[in-house]
Amino acid sequence: MFCTVASAQSPSIPEVLKPWQDWVTWDIQNRECPKLYSNATEAICVWPSALQFTAEENGGAFELEVKRFDETWMPLPGTSAIWPTNVRLDGEPIVVVQHNGAPSVKLSKGQGKLTGDFQWNQMPQRIKIPPAIGIVSLSINGSEVVNPTWDPNGEVWLKRSRSEPTDKDLLTVKVYRKIEDGIPLWLRTQIELTVSGKSREELLGSVLPEGWQLATVQSPIPVAIDEQGVIKAQVRSGKWTINVDAFRTHDVNEIRFAPDAQPLADMELVGLQTDPEFRVSQIEDLPMVDVTQTTYPNEWRNIPVYQWDVSKPFQLVEKMRGMGEKARSGLSITRRLWLDEDGEMLTYHDQLKGQMQQIWRLDVAEDHELGAVRVAGEAQLITVNPVTGASGTEIRRRNLQMDAIGRVPMSDAVSATGWQADAESLEMTITTPPGWRVFAVFGTDQVRGDWLTAWSLLDLFLLLVFSLAVFKLFGFVGGIVALLAFGLSYHEPGSPRITWLLLLMPIALLRVVSDGKIKQWITVWKYVTLAVLLLCVVPFIAMQIQNVIYPQLEPQGMSYGSRGLFVWSGIGAQHRAGSMVTDAAVSFEIDAPAMSLGTRRGRESAAKQFGETIDRYTNLNYDPQAVIQTGPAQPQWNWNNVVCLWNGPVAADQNVRPVLVSLTLNRIITCIRVLLLILLGMILLRDRGRLRDRGKRWPWSRAASRTAATTAAIALMLLPVTAMAQEDAANRGDAVITTTESSQLNIELRSIPSPEMLNTLRDRLLETSDAFPNAAEIPAAELSIVDNMLTMKVTVHAAADVAVPLPGRLPAWSPLSVTMGSDDPVLVARRDGYLWIAVNKGIHEITVTGRVADSTEWEWSFLLKPRRVTIDADGWNVTGVDRNGVPAGQVFFVKEQEVSEDEAAYDRTEFNPVVLVDRRLEIGLVWKVRTTVTRLSSTGKAISIQVPLLQGEQVLTSGREVKDDAVAVQMAANQQSFAWESELERRSEVNLSAAETDRWVERWQLVTSPIWNVSLSGLTPVFEEDEQALIPVWQPWPGETVTIMFSRPIAVVGDTVTVQRVNLATSLGDRRRTSTLDVDLECSLANDFAITLDPEIEITSLTLDKQAIPVQRRGNDLIVPARPGRQAVKVQWTSSETIATVVHSPAVTLPADASNLTTKLDMPENRWILWADGPLRGPAVRFWTILAVAFIVALVLGSIPISPLRRYEWVLLSIGLTQVPLFASMFVVGWLFMLAYCGKHPSAGRYRWKGYLLQAVIVFLTLISLLVLFIVVGEGLLGNPDMFIAGNNSWRTKLIWFTPHSGTQLPVTSVISISVWFYRLFMLVWALWLAAALLRWLAWGWKQFSKVSNEEPVLAATVVEPNAER
Repeated sequence: MFCTVASAQSPSIPEVLKPWQDWVTWDIQNRECPKLYSNATEAICVWPSALQFTAEENGGAFELEVKRFDETWMPLPGTSAIWPTNVRLDGEPIVVVQHNGAPSVKLSKGQGKLTGDFQWNQMPQRIKIPPAIGIVSLSINGSEVVNPTWDPNGEVWLKRSRSEPTDKDLLTVKVYRKIEDGIPLWLRTQIELTVSGKSREELLGSVLPEGWQLATVQSPIPVAIDEQGVIKAQVRSGKWTINVDAFRTHDVNEIRFAPDAQPLADMELVGLQTDPEFRVSQIEDLPMVDVTQTTYPNEWRNIPVYQWDVSKPFQLVEKMRGMGEKARSGLSITRRLWLDEDGEMLTYHDQLKGQMQQIWRLDVAEDHELGAVRVAGEAQLITVNPVTGASGTEIRRRNLQMDAIGRVPMSDAVSATGWQADAESLEMTITTPPGWRVFAVFGTDQVRGDWLTAWSLLDLFLLLVFSLAVFKLFGFVGGIVALLAFGLSYHEPGSPRITWLLLLMPIALLRVVSDGKIKQWITVWKYVTLAVLLLCVVPFIAMQIQNVIYPQLEPQGMSYGSRGLFVWSGIGAQHRAGSMVTDAAVSFEIDAPAMSLGTRRGRESAAKQFGETIDRYTNLNYDPQAVIQTGPAQPQWNWNNVVCLWNGPVAADQNVRPVLVSLTLNRIITCIRVLLLILLGMILLRDRGRLRDRGKRWPWSRAASRTAATTAAIALMLLPVTAMAQEDAANRGDAVITTTESSQLNIELRSIPSPEMLNTLRDRLLETSDAFPNAAEIPAAELSIVDNMLTMKVTVHAAADVAVPLPGRLPAWSPLSVTMGSDDPVLVARRDGYLWIAVNKGIHEITVTGRVADSTEWEWSFLLKPRRVTIDADGWNVTGVDRNGVPAGQVFFVKEQEVSEDEAAYDRTEFNPVVLVDRRLEIGLVWKVRTTVTRLSSTGKAISIQVPLLQGEQVLTSGREVKDDAVAVQMAANQQSFAWESELERRSEVNLSAAETDRWVERWQLVTSPIWNVSLSGLTPVFEEDEQALIPVWQPWPGETVTIMFSRPIAVVGDTVTVQRVNLATSLGDRRRTSTLDVDLECSLANDFAITLDPEIEITSLTLDKQAIPVQRRGNDLIVPARPGRQAVKVQWTSSETIATVVHSPAVTLPADASNLTTKLDMPENRWILWADGPLRGPAVRFWTILAVAFIVALVLGSIPISPLRRYEWVLLSIGLTQVPLFASMFVVGWLFMLAYCGKHPSAGRYRWKGYLLQAVIVFLTLISLLVLFIVVGEGLLGNPDMFIAGNNSWRTKLIWFTPHSGTQLPVTSVISISVWFYRLFMLVWALWLAAALLRWLAWGWKQFSKVSNEEPVLAATVVEPNAER
């Protein structure tokens, strides 16, 4: 009796827990069933060991011994049409119902015998039996069937008889074919039979044209096909479809039947399914039919269909092989070029995208210097083209995504694409430094941002109209000035446009309009327009002058472009003056340059370059001796951009010709622009004094004139204050995290074991032997075959009670009996196509008898392979066993004497197998060949072929038999593939040739590392569209050849160390300085990075990628052990140095040229910064410019007739007012001029509501002005001076410089400063002056305020007017 795993291996269980065994395992099924030897979680619970089936003409009976280890459903022989009756279990009737589509009984745990009967009037041809039955014994009409036919559908054939033909027997045959073009060529045939009458055997005729190899047959009725391709079938009434697949490995031009063949039908329908990636072909000499009007199979109706008269041949014509003349898709190139500040060189960053269709190499244009390349994020080696000598890189990706960076001289003509390749689409962006302008770019289809193309027809129309109008009014000189001034300022950001036209109109009208109300209104129009023009042109001129002095303060992103008449600033003007670094700048990172880099080479697989389809390759790295170039650093700044676009493809030899305006020339043009605008204003207003004042002038005319002039002067004086207004707002939010607590209620009852104890009991009950998953072995097996009778003696070693599969896959052989050494019954069952036997723990000798199918070939395969086999099979050729008796995955038997071909056998579905030999050549550091043999025909027949090796190929895969330079390929009946890996001898030329055979076809693929340059000759390859890598593929006909030639390109000498970014920040104290140096470094090799610093400093911290490292100094050099790849170096040091009037940033020297340098100085709050010096893109101390402008404005204000203050008083007052916003300063100036105006023009009549309103306004202005002056005094005495510092995000005490490129020595910046107490002392003197002056101004203001009417008395005042002594 077979012992279960649980009973045999369960430990001693306490009495208190025994009642709980079923409880804790209630949800575990199959616990007591025999487990598979290889998996303790799978079991076989039903063992229907042997079935005895008896069939007679009028009925049948069955007897089945079944062992059950668990309650289960057991299917019975029969179907819903052939239902078993009188079914009994151990003699007792049992309920039979349909379950899962078959008659079944529900059986409880145990062992018993099932019996049952069948009743029929005529014996059926076949009957279905359960697939798990181990041994089947069949008796028909009292005669034992030695080898019952049990087909894959689980049906046992009971009879196959020939029926007497009658007059009512009819047969109709229709043939449909589909030719699948490719290698091999496939011919899919559907034979549609319509049968009436009795069951019978019919000879149908020849099924295949001449030269085709029969592969497989699928039929619902028995069919047989002989070696000549003649098919016969045992037919019965109904409609049947027979599928026949055939192939040919050689190309065919003409398809015909053999002269002596008898085709199935006179007319057939033939379709052609082409493979465009392989070739373009078509059928000729056959008429095409409308498939919708035919009975052609629905699944084939998407192809052209022809009607074939089988008595005539037809042609299959090849029109084009492979891709033919198909051109590759063009590149999409996006270029960005940064101009150096000196205008001599350009740094370019190119992004290339495209789909390649051949092995390709990309070389840069002739004048370009290629620095670094990345393809799909992986660094590439830059090499010299062995033919042209140009620099470039090898491309091995079909879908190219490449980034390249380099340098190119700035010349009159620059290559448009930058590469020796055409571009399908091209976009170029030229970025110029501060102060530079792009006048025009020639050689493009569209330009956005240059000065020339910014002009529209409307712009030219307005320019000419305005110039001609001025010419008519003021003569030739005025017209020329207007043309130049208006034209040079038209596209500048903030320039006035429509206001010039609005001013010109009243000036022209005043010349022709006579005195009167209309003229007064036109005069008002003129002065109002003049005031508006001044509000526009004065800030514009001030901004222009500022850009001349401080070009780094111009609006970043300023570009020329068409804009509306009323737009204040130009297109692209981003008012972020001083921000040097672009927000979108992404560094050209080569974080691991190279598969040539030390330890990183060992960690990374360069096969990523070839996409996911070839990730398994590991030897496609660069040569360890090769050094990946790191190239120049990518500029990380943004300024004025000009975008160039092309509407179509761009040739490689096309150039662009940019015309640039340098910083010096732009300054000269700006000065000329400002002078011309001032001259234009003077010309337009020069006849103001000539206008005769006829009659009574409208009072508001004089007021408007004075108000406009006063407003313009105030705006000019306080303009610099507006440039200092910088706002920075940031919002921050807090995240609120809420937590909840949960509690668990534990209930313990004394009468119930604890959950921990029950879990322990469950774990121990379910514990399996540690022998799994190898709980059984077959150390030896003996096989004897005599006259198709098979005897196996198998020794089984079982480390636990398990189920073990016996050697030999079913139904290649039929078991007759299984016995073991004892008399205990043997439990057998079928599973996974093998016969399984249940064995107890221990050693067992098992004897199996059976019968081999009547065939010329037989395969003995294994699910549990014996360690050693002994075979005695006279009359059979045996392969698959080595000299020591160790079997391969399967053993092949071939009869030495062929079977007679006179009679074709039924139930044969596999005929001539065909396989694909796929050779994948991997040419890298090591040359390898990966060969995979894949079954193309359907499974069911074993394959044994000899595949020849390539010249110089050495097989590396173990277990592969090599003989006579060929690999013995042995594939089991259901095995799909067979593979091995080899090493190929290096040579300059590799020849591939397809074997002349019908057993296989070949496919070649070439995968190469970028370290090799490849050229091809012979058969043209194709490139599969679903491949990520750029891999050529050949599909040769037998006899076709390919020659592959290899050469090794030479690497370009380039930078191996690139300093991508440098940040040097210094915080100054009165007696000590702290500095921090951040270096974003990129290396292709591990080396020492030496930073030269002042020997007197004290280094406090040194980190590499945020990891602290020891400080190693060698003289003045700080040694940093740089690693390959991208890394960040951070050095912090302090120095004892008293702050002086002139301070400098630390002197630092790097071993390589630096790029994208940022220098920062943090000055103490107690220092008054007077000047800052350094690179152009840095802070500007604008106070001195403002002071000069204030002096000029003070002279202008003091010259106004109604000015209440002297000139020197205006100068002193304006200096103090620069410390408050413009709006506040206007209140003070307006208050003084309002008082002066009221004193000069008192009301002529009695006091009315307008006078009271004027007094209220004066009182309000007085209060506001006093408050403003109080704030100025407070800020001056207690606060810090505002020196109007701006540029590159600098402000007050934080000074920041940016340098795009420098040499090894970092630029040194300087700051001049003194103690803030000097400023406060000066402000104290100014405040004392203001206090004394304010007393006089208030007294004078009271007198002016009191003079409200000539008819009312003026309040007594003893003060003297401020300007009385002028």
